[in-house]
Amino acid sequence: FCKEDGLIICEACSQSPEHEAHSVVPMEDVTWEYKWKLHEALEHLRKEQDEAWKLEVGERKRTATWKIQVETRKQSIMWEFEKYRRLLKKTQPPGR
Repeated sequence: FCKEDGLIICEACSQSPEHEAHSVVPMEDVTWEYKWKLHEALEHLRKEQDEAWKLEVGERKRTATWKIQVETRKQSIMWEFEKYRRLLKKTQPPGR
C-alpha cells in the first residue's frame, strides 16, 4: 500500500520510480488506520445527524406553537368583529 498516493500496489510497482521514494507498507498495517478514520467519520456524521434532528424537532414545535397562536388571534378578531357588528346592528335605526 502506498501511503502517499493512498493506493494498493503490487510488489513490482512498489519498486518503480513512481513509488520508490514513497512510504510503502503492507495492507495489514494500514487497515486499522483506515477503519479508525472511517469510524471517526461515521461518528461525526451521526452527531451531525442527531443535531439536525434536534433542530428539526425544535422548528416543528415552534411552527406548531405559531399556528396555535395565529388561530387563537384569528378567533379573537372574529369574535370582536362579530360583537361590534351586532352592536352596530342594534344601534342602527329600523329600516336600514
